[in-house]
Amino acid sequence: MVVVAGLMVGVVGGCGGDEGEQVRRIAVCVPVSADRPSGVQGRVEIRQAAAVLAGGSVAAGGSFEAAVPADAAVDVYLDDVLLDSSPAQFDDVKLNCPAG
Repeated sequence: MVVVAGLMVGVVGGCGGDEGEQVRRIAVCVPVSADRPSGVQGRVEIRQAAAVLAGGSVAAGGSFEAAVPADAAVDVYLDDVLLDSSPAQFDDVKLNCPAG
């Protein structure tokens, strides 16, 4: 199951020809474990400090993807437990996902 959701913070709109804020995509894989068998739902949140930039419910074995500001260093939480982090960068990233 793949859930796609996101909240772009501070996107500039209106007049003046401003192209808006640079964003990147972050994909987070939710692992299957003894505590979280395949299909069991968990709450994923991508946070910058105390601000939640994106969040959603994801089944173990699935993934969550969201757009966040490229200049945001973020932490990823699963049911309020830190799962992984990503520094500010312009490249899209996959966190906690198997290689391949």
